[in-house]
Amino acid sequence: MYSLSSDYIISLNQLDFEGKTFHINRKQLNVIVKTRDGSEHPLNQLSSGEQSILIMLLELWRRLLPGSIVLIDEIENSLHPAFQQRLAKNLLQLQQQIPFQLILTTHQYAFVKIFGEQCARILTEF
Repeated sequence: MYSLSSDYIISLNQLDFEGKTFHINRKQLNVIVKTRDGSEHPLNQLSSGEQSILIMLLELWRRLLPGSIVLIDEIENSLHPAFQQRLAKNLLQLQQQIPFQLILTTHQYAFVKIFGEQCARILTEF
């Protein structure tokens, strides 16, 4: 179980969480978040947007096989625009680790710009 947790932590620390890093507290068997200024707090004190991104990325990392197809409906729902960009950036980073095809729907043109217009199929104009 510890090695699986270590793999998750290594994967998390490769993603962009605004300078935050994740560490295992072996005594309490939980994950600690360290910020740029050196302060520490538990995972449940991350913002709801950060928690949503974290859950999505960890589930993808855990389940993805090379060549998988991932469908996400309205990817921007419940995410602040800054977190939308962070999620998109992290999905692109995850694609470099584990090649997969991503199909998503969105109402935000920002995702088209982030993923590249050559990768987008716009069904209705924004």
